[in-house]
Amino acid sequence: LAYNEKIVEVTAKLEIAGPYLFNSTGPNKDTITWGINGDLTGDSSACINSFEPYAGELPSGTVAITVPEVPDPALLGSEQTITLTQGGFSEPPYSVIPGEITTVLVPEGRYTVKADELANADETVVTAASVSPTDIPSYLRRLPASGTVTITSGLAVNNTKYTSSQSGSLSNALIRDLADESITIRLISTDSAVVYTDQVVAVSGTTEIKVLVSPGTYTASALGFVKDGTMWAAQVANEIVVAADGSSKLGLTIKQGPHLKVRGFPDYLSFGALSDLVDLEGRDLTAARVTSVFKYAGCDGAGDAEDYLIEDMATAKTVTLAGLISEKLGGQSVLPVIISYTVNLSGGESNALQRPEGLAHSFGNLILSLKTARKTSEKKISAGFVVNPDFLGENQKSNRGPKYKMPVRGPLCDALDHHGVTEKMPDAITDTLGGYVQAVNWLIRTVAPEVTFGWQINLCGVGSSTWIYKGKQTSPEEYAQAPIVSAQATANYVKSLGVYSGHYVPDFLAIDRYEADDFTTRAIVNSYCYGPTEWRRFFEFSQAVALELKTPGMPWQIPASRIPNADEAVTRGSLERDQLGPLVGQETVGALFRSEEPFDLGNAAYGFFPLRGIFTVLLGGGSATGVVSTIGSTGPWTQQRISEYMEEPILFDNGASRK
Repeated sequence: LAYNEKIVEVTAKLEIAGPYLFNSTGPNKDTITWGINGDLTGDSSACINSFEPYAGELPSGTVAITVPEVPDPALLGSEQTITLTQGGFSEPPYSVIPGEITTVLVPEGRYTVKADELANADETVVTAASVSPTDIPSYLRRLPASGTVTITSGLAVNNTKYTSSQSGSLSNALIRDLADESITIRLISTDSAVVYTDQVVAVSGTTEIKVLVSPGTYTASALGFVKDGTMWAAQVANEIVVAADGSSKLGLTIKQGPHLKVRGFPDYLSFGALSDLVDLEGRDLTAARVTSVFKYAGCDGAGDAEDYLIEDMATAKTVTLAGLISEKLGGQSVLPVIISYTVNLSGGESNALQRPEGLAHSFGNLILSLKTARKTSEKKISAGFVVNPDFLGENQKSNRGPKYKMPVRGPLCDALDHHGVTEKMPDAITDTLGGYVQAVNWLIRTVAPEVTFGWQINLCGVGSSTWIYKGKQTSPEEYAQAPIVSAQATANYVKSLGVYSGHYVPDFLAIDRYEADDFTTRAIVNSYCYGPTEWRRFFEFSQAVALELKTPGMPWQIPASRIPNADEAVTRGSLERDQLGPLVGQETVGALFRSEEPFDLGNAAYGFFPLRGIFTVLLGGGSATGVVSTIGSTGPWTQQRISEYMEEPILFDNGASRK
């Protein structure tokens, strides 16, 4: 519509109650008349062609997509892709979990249905899929369609042979892909006096190495590798007895882990840190050359369940601060990471799950934080989010399953209405604990689809975190396996709630130890005082969870405090009272270290983080030393170490480790 030589767009909305089929032919055809105040006796085409009728919402129907269980265990975790096509136009493809029924809402009409092949991540195992019947044959791609396929590799150490056999899950093409990679194997004598180390090429066949190994009992370990950004773990038995007659065997398994390149973060192992927003110029964070800055959202930092917030200055300031640091660092990527609660279980109180008004407020405050980040940021990815610390751990400890009843749809609907969000809530969001998880995932992907986000786990979801210490298990084997067993139990619980499955999958997983500096009273009385061995076991736990969930890990709120060097002055007044003994079976902190000899604190542990499935580390907390000088006493030391690391960061390329 032209008015004073300017084009003005006018929209008229016709409300129709219920479904209505327009008749476009015959004497009784439906017409809509629009009066024009002007001269149409000349060329009226410009005016007529300017009308664009469209339907705000098409009649729709429900389609239930049923996919049977996977025909091969190697396909567990894969998702079936279904595409609906009508008149040459395809709806966005639907990803459906085998063994489940997924209900989707589509416009009314007749569709052709296409089911893609179902394959694992490497396409080493693939199955043909058809709309009907449900009996789906399975075959191995690039390998025979039937029969047993065994791939055997071996190495000879002195007069002892180590062999590894794997069946069915590797293709010839995959073996060629890994042929340029190597696996580091370490054998440590029981008295820790002798350590044998060598590398084995990841290729089928026999590899001879020149290291001579004396007969005896050894602790065995193996380091994997990173290939094209994906972590591969090498797993061996914890112990091997090397016999003189050459009869010893060491099983070696290679397992694919997560892809380490996460949206919003650099393509190398990176470090971020907490900001208490005291220094809004970011001098300490700039000096450390951090790649991310984290802060809790809102006013109380725990979801502000008492009311809908009008503004979220914590989010706005954090996003602005990250942009300022990025500018000072010459454009280096610095991601603001917002910690957001939609329900606060950090105090162990479960009543918050049954308070609809509080849930609505916290849902609404997450929406506010997401919108604030979008509005404040000038970046393609406005922010990262870590949602609901302690939620998964507390629910796991309380044995609450996915069908646990709680209000979800009502509180979410109230929050959407409060903020004017009009998108339709999916049917998968139910009034259950599992439905609540899907609600959070959907809400983030709907309000701010550009953000990168993850949930958080901690060590005590299995009931306690003291499994990390010696003396807390009944046998050496139980002690050695405790990080793996605890990680598998935690990962299985996360899977049961569908946290990392469905249509709105998060990007990463935050892994929290405990927000306290080692050797402080706060850490000691809560059993979080770690020596070298405990930290190693924490990273073993992190790796095992990343492998099980195929999700990259972010150790979060990690204390950056350190042990003084021998040449540094230490006064008794600067130390906290040693209360370690009663808790972990040691008399003193010194005894904790003596029990772990030998150890080497000279080499940075982060050198192998990518091989643990770790893509970034976020340092510090409200009471834990990080980078900022206002918390703790070693901030400048940490700043210098991270800045030096940034001169040559560990790329998520082939290898991706540093000794």
